[in-house]
Amino acid sequence: MVLLDERGRVSLFNRWMREHARLACDPLGHTLEGLFGLALNRRLLQSVQQALHRGHSSRLSSALHPSPLPLFSRDTGERMRHAVDIVALLDAQGQRNGLLQVRDMTESYRREEVLRRQALAIQESERRLGATLAHAPIGMAVCDLDDVCSYANHALANILGTSEQDFVGVPTFSWVHPDDRPRHREFLATLLAAPGIPFQIEVRWNHTSGHPVWVRVTATRVDGAGGETPYVIKQIESINDRKQKEQQIAAALAEKETLLREVYHRVKNNLQVIQSLLNLKRRSMSDEAARDALAETAERVRSMALVHEKLYQSNQLSVIDLSEYLADLLAQVNEALGARAKGLHVTLEADPVKADLNTAVPFGLIVTELLSNAVKHAFAGRKSGHIQVRLQRAGAGAVLEVVDDGVGFAPGVEPFQSQSLGLKLVSSLASQIDGRCSVTSQGGARFELAFSRLALEGDNVPA
Repeated sequence: MVLLDERGRVSLFNRWMREHARLACDPLGHTLEGLFGLALNRRLLQSVQQALHRGHSSRLSSALHPSPLPLFSRDTGERMRHAVDIVALLDAQGQRNGLLQVRDMTESYRREEVLRRQALAIQESERRLGATLAHAPIGMAVCDLDDVCSYANHALANILGTSEQDFVGVPTFSWVHPDDRPRHREFLATLLAAPGIPFQIEVRWNHTSGHPVWVRVTATRVDGAGGETPYVIKQIESINDRKQKEQQIAAALAEKETLLREVYHRVKNNLQVIQSLLNLKRRSMSDEAARDALAETAERVRSMALVHEKLYQSNQLSVIDLSEYLADLLAQVNEALGARAKGLHVTLEADPVKADLNTAVPFGLIVTELLSNAVKHAFAGRKSGHIQVRLQRAGAGAVLEVVDDGVGFAPGVEPFQSQSLGLKLVSSLASQIDGRCSVTSQGGARFELAFSRLALEGDNVPA
């Protein structure tokens, strides 16, 4: 607090002022201009003169720069922000005096300055956000919870061949193709029920030209803090080119699938024709050995034809299930060899094992040879017998077993060292599917084929 007499001289300079003014002399009897010189704000001098000469009181804000008086903080030494009230008074003799009431506003000013800078930063952030949304290469929209749009950028308008203003006040639902609106409703209900979680949908929107445009919409419900009205922000990206390419690829795959099925069908038919020709030739021959050889060859052709038939019928054009193939193959071979008429009981236990064409054909020929060998030779002199065929998964591969309870092999006989064409074929075909053959003969014969060339999951081609 400072009290000035009618001539502007200091008559009171309290302790607080002395601590913050840093004067080298006693201020009493001096004018403010004499004490502070050029460091004194001119506005303060004018206000003091108004109070002393005209009796006008006034207030100088802490925002005044430079501050009214050169006062300094005791802690930091920096110039203080302060406000000054200049009050005109009359003393007992009727003389005008001026009372300066100084209030330290440094901390308040600092807080106000922080708030001011924060407000400016928010304004700048909002400006940049607006500019970012406006110039974003992807469509952007802001909607209320009823899907009514309050903002749309140029990229979104460009997707549909319209202007940004055409979106404002209109539900984005109205732009959705009628056939996709039920899915869009479900999409909106889902995202509105889960604030803060982005959801995505691919739908068709109506272009102003009348043609639908495929877009991918990514939307998130935003619930602001402090009771702010919830809203939905959407990103809309045109995927029309991608969809057109997908349709072209799908059409090409469908055409390829049709052609591939036709190839399998024709190969199967051609193999059946060859089988029929072999059977016709067999019936015309009198030499029993030649007839048997042709019959064996016909069965081999038949096993290959069955592979192509299975592929033709399959939903996966590149692979077949060997367990299903085995069931049909065993039925065919048993019928051709008359296994049931000979009192032989053939059983099958098979795990689901997928294989491609390059594995299925050698596999079928191997099974045909081993089964034919068992039916023809394992039960000589007997009226009944049992043949068991097993296929099991084994790690990344599989194991085929053909076991009979027949006479087995004579001691010292190595089956794969014999002159039998069928067993030579088995050994050769096994190498084509990365297989290893082994045989044991105890209470009958047991052939085992362990192979690893199977279809991978990625090789499956859906129909």
